[in-house]
Formats: sequence, structure tokens, C-alpha cells
Amino acid sequence: DLQIGTLEVTGAAAIDGALTVAGASQFNSTITAGVDDTGYDVKFFGATSGKYMLWDESADSLLVAGSSTITTADNTAQLTLVSTDADANAGPILDLWRNSASPADADLLGQIYFYGEDDAGNKQEYSSIKSKAVDVSSGAEKGRFEILNFNAGASKSVLLANSPASNEEIVINEDSADYNFRVESNDVTNMLFVDAGSNTVGVGISAVTSPNTMEIWANNTGTGGVLFVNQYGTGDPAIRLSTQATTYMVGIDNSDSDTFKIDYGTTGVGAQTGFSLNTSGVSSFHDKTVTR
Repeated sequence: DLQIGTLEVTGAAAIDGALTVAGASQFNSTITAGVDDTGYDVKFFGATSGKYMLWDESADSLLVAGSSTITTADNTAQLTLVSTDADANAGPILDLWRNSASPADADLLGQIYFYGEDDAGNKQEYSSIKSKAVDVSSGAEKGRFEILNFNAGASKSVLLANSPASNEEIVINEDSADYNFRVESNDVTNMLFVDAGSNTVGVGISAVTSPNTMEIWANNTGTGGVLFVNQYGTGDPAIRLSTQATTYMVGIDNSDSDTFKIDYGTTGVGAQTGFSLNTSGVSSFHDKTVTR
């Protein structure tokens, strides 16, 4: 054994064997483990068993193990991913992986949590975004994203959507929970309002009282609430009213000089017309019986 109080090396040093340094050390230049295309594992241990950070040279990845965290010491904490690739389409990517080749339905794939402090200064979960697997047995690339709000320790799902693949639908509130959905415009708070509890849809209004009803509301001196069906092509703008046995069509027959018509028992305007009004103001009942 060789014990040296102070050792200063001003040039290159080659040590063929293990080097154990028991005291604090300071390196005033670059530290490199390995050379190009030949790397070595670098491991940093924490004070708790199972917690460490490892650069795994065989996997070319950085592992933070044992529920360890990456923490910043100021109030401007920021994680920035920067791509140095000159290709405009080569942006940085953040991947959240679950270690399974075939996750089961509803398995959690990845999750992002948002934390803060409550009035007592305790760490509090406020919301999260997570992804789950659905229908993986079919072989299709499908997933589900869920945004959660945390209230009094209980999570509440406010958005649940399937990723659109192969013309898959996008679903909001797939769990059928009693949470309203609202879209604001520039100066209208309830430009679109879906009341989950009463099964109503409001445009410009939230207090729609009749179940399974859509109400268009306006509060101005102009045209008021308007349902506008605008046809820019050669088709017929129309409203279709149907039961399981009968269909009525109200619309404009583009092929008949833009005549307004009410049709019965049909799926198109102009096929079975009971009443019409042309652009000259002339109305007709088309030889149908009109009763008092």
C-alpha cells in the first residue's frame, strides 16, 4: 500500500486497476468515461437504498432509479428539451414508456403530475395528464389520454379521449361523469355549453332547461339567435326531422331555382313536396289537400 498526503499530477496518468478515493476530490478539467463508440457505465448513488442515477452505456440511456427525482432549487424550475438537428421537422421528443410489450386494457402507460402547496404548505397534487392503453389486443395503435383534477384528495376526470387512429372517434367525458363541457369565444362565456346533468347543449347560453334540447341564444339588437345552414356547393341546405317511422325535410331545393320546400316521407328536399315558396313569394301546396 502507498499512502500519500497530497498527490499532484500535472500530466497524463494511467492507472491499470481500480481507483478508490475516500475523501473529497476536485477535478478542474473535463472528465470522460470511455472514448467514441466505447463507453462505460457511470453510477451515482444516493443516501437511500435503491436510489441512484446510472448512465447505462449498453442501452445508451440515463436511468434515475428507485423513485428518485430531478429537482431544481428555485421558483423558475424548467425542463427544456432542445434539438440541435438542422432539420425543421426534427423537434425534441419526450417519451413516457411503460415496460411492457403488450399492456392490458386501461393499463397506465405514462403520467405527468402537477404539484403545488396547500394553505398549510404541504405538497398537494393538483392535476395530471396520463395515457392508458385500450383495445391493444386488436393490434391497432390506440391510446387514451385523461386529464385529471384533484379535489380534496379525490381525482375527477374532466377529459377522456381516444387517440384518432383509423378514423377513430374522439370522446370527451367517456366515463359519463356529471362534468359540464364549455367553450368560450372572444366575448361570450358560454359559446358552446354541454350540461352533462340535464343532457342539454347551449350556444351562447348555459341555462337550457328542457332535457335533450339544444338552444341558441343571443342578447343583442341584431338578428338574435340564428341557426345558419349554408350550402356553398350545389346541394340542398336542409334540416331533417325523423322518428323511427317518418322523416320530414325542411330546406331549399337548389335544383329548383332555390325554392324553399317542406317534404314528407323522404330523405331529400324536392322528392315528396307538400309545400313550397319560391324566391318571387309564390307559394304552392302542390295539389295536396289543405284542411281548416
